[in-house]
Amino acid sequence: GADDTYGYGLLNVDAAYLRLSDLPHLALHTPGGPENDATVDFGNIPPETTTPLDLTLKNNGGATLNLNSIQTASITPPFALVGNDCPASLAIDASCTLALSFSPDTFASFSNQLVIHSDDPRHPIQTVTLQGQGNSLPPIPLLISPDNRASVSATSATFTWQQDDDPDGDLLTQQLVWSDNSLFFDEFSLVVASRLPTGTLLIAGSGLLLCSVALRRRRGALLLALAAAILYFASACSGGSGDDSSLLFPNTNSSYTLRTLTPGTTYYWKIRTDDGHGGVVESSIRSFTTR
Repeated sequence: GADDTYGYGLLNVDAAYLRLSDLPHLALHTPGGPENDATVDFGNIPPETTTPLDLTLKNNGGATLNLNSIQTASITPPFALVGNDCPASLAIDASCTLALSFSPDTFASFSNQLVIHSDDPRHPIQTVTLQGQGNSLPPIPLLISPDNRASVSATSATFTWQQDDDPDGDLLTQQLVWSDNSLFFDEFSLVVASRLPTGTLLIAGSGLLLCSVALRRRRGALLLALAAAILYFASACSGGSGDDSSLLFPNTNSSYTLRTLTPGTTYYWKIRTDDGHGGVVESSIRSFTTR
């Protein structure tokens, strides 16, 4: 807003003009979000749980703001309006709150809209999108090696980490992310592993490959897991003309050797895990130096 609410060092010219010209200005805020981004994003929420989120309406203008109507009829499950303390008008610098909640009952993407009518001369009608995913975040990867601030060979390093099962049974794609900048400017990334659910069981023998996947997900995930399983265990299952059978389970530890490093350089690295349904997490950050 005009008072630099979020501390970004940026000036909202429209809000400043309205404040100085004695006109009302409706500003919308959600926790951690920029002003008036017109989106209330609940993110990834496990099904059968509820997450609250407040939408704050504030008069950043220089005159009283009249709230003509707040149309909430379009808010339908899994979204809900659970509280509304907004009066008919807001004085200068006054604010009120719409308490919202999101309670997905299945693994899917959801959206609704909320429409606010006011006498803000610039934006008399503001449409706010409510969105969220019925999805649990993947477990955060645990870095194993190299140790933080380790010294490695001049041009290569082997990275090892632990990735536990996704709570929803999703196939997890893992990226190795590295940079010579601690803030990861100009970062490099490479998909280096796919984590199959523990319930994925491969039986190889007599030239047959049978796959039983224990998933609580969408049907498409079954095909993805099957395809990944075939690739993941191709070396173990190829040429299976003998009589021996083996039960193969994916390991929670993964490793990858990077051979394109520059000598005498300090690098920073992390693992980024994606469940393919909007759930993305990152590990802690470690550094190492090539000799």
